[in-house]
Amino acid sequence: MTVKNYQEIPSSAIKNIVIDTENNTVSIQYNSSEKNYTYSTEDAVSFDQQLLAEFDSEDISVGSFINQNISSGTLQLLTN
Repeated sequence: MTVKNYQEIPSSAIKNIVIDTENNTVSIQYNSSEKNYTYSTEDAVSFDQQLLAEFDSEDISVGSFINQNISSGTLQLLTN
């Protein structure tokens, strides 16, 4: 199982992101909540690569990147 945990994210909205490439899930903990929100995605490896590219960007906005992926349906909230 490959799980990547990004904890020190340059974002005022997001505390951490956990990407599970085996199960194609992305768990996000927002700064405004202690709850983790888990999303499904078709290709967690590709999502991880895009997230890393966002970190390399001078004009970084991880919160905006996450919101775009939710709005486009790339990330779909899993219900508990």
